[in-house]
Amino acid sequence: MVLMKPIFIIFCIFNLLCSLCGDSINGPETPEGSYTYTAYDSTGVKIVTGWMKIVFDDSINVTGEWKFEKIGNPENIGPQVGSGELIGMYDEPELSINLNPNWADNNVFLHGDYCEDKIAGEWTFSGFPGVINKGKFEAVK
Repeated sequence: MVLMKPIFIIFCIFNLLCSLCGDSINGPETPEGSYTYTAYDSTGVKIVTGWMKIVFDDSINVTGEWKFEKIGNPENIGPQVGSGELIGMYDEPELSINLNPNWADNNVFLHGDYCEDKIAGEWTFSGFPGVINKGKFEAVK
């Protein structure tokens, strides 16, 4: 009975810390003004969830940030897990984004049609050998 109190206190502290970090079973909490991101493998299975914030620097260039988490244990999805900065270009209605702008290899690119409240298209994981994997994605405000 004496051992139960410390374990209960540790459990409560752990739950409090987890709730403060903003992560949930459904992925990271989406900040205001951001897009909720979902990526699918080539068979349509949901493999990544999270958010990305896109800023239109001018009529062509975009910058922003992202935070994604994988769902399950998908393979060969590239560095679209974790967080980082993004850069891209907009040519109405197409938006092209590089999730790893400072890397020469091991990149994830998003290319899709942009609408004010939704971006839908294809993600591509590329390396020096070329395209390693790809699938569909959507980002909804």
